[in-house]
Amino acid sequence: MADTARSGRGRYRTSTSSPVRYRPITLGERVIAYLWAATQEDAASCVMVLAAAEPIVRLRVASQWSKRLQEAGDQGMTATQALEHWSGSPEDPVAGSLGGPAREAANLDELYELANPGHESAPPLVRDRPEEPGRGRAPDWGPLSPFTLDVRSYHPTTESAVRYLPVRDDEQVVGYLWAAETDDAASFIATTASGRAGSVAKSHWIRWMVERRSEELSPLEALRRAAREPETPYGGRVAPDTPEATAPSLRALEEIAWA
Repeated sequence: MADTARSGRGRYRTSTSSPVRYRPITLGERVIAYLWAATQEDAASCVMVLAAAEPIVRLRVASQWSKRLQEAGDQGMTATQALEHWSGSPEDPVAGSLGGPAREAANLDELYELANPGHESAPPLVRDRPEEPGRGRAPDWGPLSPFTLDVRSYHPTTESAVRYLPVRDDEQVVGYLWAAETDDAASFIATTASGRAGSVAKSHWIRWMVERRSEELSPLEALRRAAREPETPYGGRVAPDTPEATAPSLRALEEIAWA
């Protein structure tokens, strides 16, 4: 149960079918996300308010709260204890602050609808696999979507020219993977026309980039690795033998994606 002492340390689960308690995360006067904790199991994360800020701002907020939750888990706090741990703390310029009393939702879908009315509920970020002896639960990463975790990746902006590759699903180009030519920057830009498919693909490729960064690949090496990746149900793929293209700036590539 979520309100009993934890048997060990580590990351909370980031999906649950149980009711959840939640509190708004505010940044200035905006509610930018909701921090939640399951009431019947050891799960906690945050749901981002998609309309509250630009993606890079939401990403930074989510990254900070992920780090805080990891620290709370390492200290042995239950999920519901973590939910209250930062109550009354001053606003952080990146993470914001917790506002308002804790409330309850019947499940994550209900909370997601509160945060993003009319948007389709996102698939779970993490599908927990069975415990491995001596290692605990092994997470099976799904798409990042509005549920987000710790992100240590390449820089998401650059003043350099960029190399890029189109990513397709079965129907369309959903976005462009890009890597800076001269600095440590790489990311994914979803196309405007792809809608939710592009958002889900972006979530997948951002997580994929985090993994490549942990392998110490350069941005261009990661881009070339992506060209060899098989298609995934969430992220699509780079079509075989697609040549790299070059844009003079990230802004120029954004204009292509958002046209």
